[in-house]
Amino acid sequence: MLKDLHEEESFDFYATSQLVLVTLDGTVKMIAPPAIYISLDPSPDEKYLMLTSVHRPYSSIVSYKRFPKKVELWTIEGKFVREVCDLPLAEDIPVAANSVRKGKRLIRWRPDMPSTLYWVETQDGGDANVEVPPRDIVYMEPAEPLDGEKPQVLLKLDLRYRNTGEKERIWESDKEKYYESILAVISYHPKCEVQLDQLKLLVSKESRREITQYYVKIWPNEKQIQITNYPHPYPQLALLQKEIIRYQREDGVKLTATLYLPPGYSPSEDGPLPCLIWSYPGEFKSKEAAGQVRRSPNKFARISNNFPLLWLARGFAILVDPTIPIIGEGNQEGNDRYVEQLVASAEEAVNEVVRRGVAHPDKIAVGGHSYGAFMTANLLAHAPHLFCCGIARSGAYNRTLTPFGFQKETRTLWEATDTYIKTSPFMSANKIKKPILLIHGEDDSKVTTAMQSKQLYDALKGHGVPCRLVILPFEQHHYAARESIMHIIWETDRWLQKYCATNPGNIKHYAYNHLLMLYWIMKL
Repeated sequence: MLKDLHEEESFDFYATSQLVLVTLDGTVKMIAPPAIYISLDPSPDEKYLMLTSVHRPYSSIVSYKRFPKKVELWTIEGKFVREVCDLPLAEDIPVAANSVRKGKRLIRWRPDMPSTLYWVETQDGGDANVEVPPRDIVYMEPAEPLDGEKPQVLLKLDLRYRNTGEKERIWESDKEKYYESILAVISYHPKCEVQLDQLKLLVSKESRREITQYYVKIWPNEKQIQITNYPHPYPQLALLQKEIIRYQREDGVKLTATLYLPPGYSPSEDGPLPCLIWSYPGEFKSKEAAGQVRRSPNKFARISNNFPLLWLARGFAILVDPTIPIIGEGNQEGNDRYVEQLVASAEEAVNEVVRRGVAHPDKIAVGGHSYGAFMTANLLAHAPHLFCCGIARSGAYNRTLTPFGFQKETRTLWEATDTYIKTSPFMSANKIKKPILLIHGEDDSKVTTAMQSKQLYDALKGHGVPCRLVILPFEQHHYAARESIMHIIWETDRWLQKYCATNPGNIKHYAYNHLLMLYWIMKL
């Protein structure tokens, strides 16, 4: 948040930009005056630009997203057309869930028309606690309406506007071998050869062994054009083993996870491995929703700086995203039974990898980022028998410091005091006995979270728990600098080697250890 006049002036200086149009022959043309632009959206027919900017007066209690916001239309040649809206500072949006800003919001181009805008306007003053039909109205109008022409009403909704309407399935991914997804609808383009009654999509396609490639698919003739041909980025790990596993919680909730094993590993020949479980809890309103399978066995296994697959090269079994559902059915709130459901889900995940013979029961580590770090600390506090150590990155551990809600918890601290306290691992720091590595960005924009890592560290040290706190300078909630990424890899590897790794013995897959260093050098 902006703290004083100096920071406001710094924000003006560093955030102000000048938009220019650069043609392929190198011609540069300025468009619109300098401003603090936060988005630029061309119309589908490429005749107009919708420019969104923020301006003074600023605020010290809300982020720039709630500053006064102006939306304007300009031609692609740089001619001002009209002002769509100029919204005032929004400091007073109610804290109730589904409350929104007053005035026009979600202003977008209709992708199926040349240059037509649509937007939503609340009818309840933005306050979700106010009962009024309709609650939202969706309007549309052309970029340059005729004199006296009023916006057309598209929808009147008794609930808050979301991605609703009738659906027609026109294409489905080849689920037997590939994972495919639609990235963009590009059916309308004035220079393309596709007729207006055809549908043109940009699609990504990958498999367990094949890296993502991109295609253009055209309907109704179902023509497909491949537009990329990328090589495998790390062929040494092309034969890693990947499996979607299914198991069940005691209360009947169906659970899934993705299990990765090193190339060439066999549990019958090589015995159980040290295991790293990396997850992020989800919140649901029914057991059926929680039990839905939301992953594909055909996704390409990507090794990235924030993903634990690096430790396949260290001879670890990796269990990624075991479902940790927190369910509140009917009028129940899931977080009132957060600890109970968290432990039950984790226990079944551990039991499954041990039952399969791929994980040593005394060498299982748990980790996660953000809400996954919150999960990690809670599991070490309430299920210490399951894990040998933990890795918690960018977590919030004291929910009394986020009093107006967290994740999908819509009640405030004063409405659900007991829940806020019971779900806070900081309040159970005296129960944590296993080693935990805490990592946090010094400049995390999520208010109070960096401080919470320091507070948890102090509490753990005071109780004699083996722990380490790593503060990354200049980093936000997610880490970006090469130095920071390599440092957390080193910290994590050292932690796992010290508290979780087993004697490699003669296990053949340890020949892949060199790939970790190879990744550091080539990928980063």
